[in-house]
Amino acid sequence: MDYQIKNIMAVGNIGKELNLNVLAIELEHAEWDPEEYNALIYRTANPSATFQIFKSGKFICMGITNE
Repeated sequence: MDYQIKNIMAVGNIGKELNLNVLAIELEHAEWDPEEYNALIYRTANPSATFQIFKSGKFICMGITNE
């Protein structure tokens, strides 16, 4: 059997409230528009992944790939 993993999704909770304004300033490739969406969007290059980070400390990580 031959297979490849193309996409992984993970959810988690940091366990404390976050200041998304500070994160938006400090993290490169972070996007945050609280009037548009209530999560900060953070993208990484290697591995390629997109995080949705919420003020509550919860996050969703999706699109994880090494290609």
